[in-house]
Amino acid sequence: MQHKLHPLRAKWHTRKLRKLVGRYSLITQKKIRFHITSFCRNVNIRLVFSSFKTNYPINVKDPVPNGLLSRVVYKFICAGCNASYIGETNRHFSTRVWEHLTTDKALHIFKHLDFNQRCKSMVSSECFKVIDYAETPFQLKIKEALHILWDKPILNQQVKYVNLKLFL
Repeated sequence: MQHKLHPLRAKWHTRKLRKLVGRYSLITQKKIRFHITSFCRNVNIRLVFSSFKTNYPINVKDPVPNGLLSRVVYKFICAGCNASYIGETNRHFSTRVWEHLTTDKALHIFKHLDFNQRCKSMVSSECFKVIDYAETPFQLKIKEALHILWDKPILNQQVKYVNLKLFL
């Protein structure tokens, strides 16, 4: 059974709830209370929000769309000839894909598509997929190098190279 609080006491409860809730608004609390009391009329609801991590298998955060991911290692597989390329980017994945397909003429993928008109007509952003993530730029470079070593993509071949001699 719900009890009516004295107006000053209700104000104190509201202030206390604001401190406890933090980022959750009172509107959210009211919506939760409304939905619960519509099913259980004789229940007094006290909402408690905690800041510790729960071990529930349900993720409460929305997943980030692939196009908005950053610090990723990605793989391109040509739809026309199955040639592949592995690269990395610190920026949004969709930005990098757009550069490969349209603007950056010095890149291996753009050169491949420009040379092979059949491949160019079949390619889309669906040919790109994220294969790994990293937390730091250093980890990103290491992961890219490992994926290139493991997969040996055709479009990642070095055409020119210089032998370096180290003098110790």
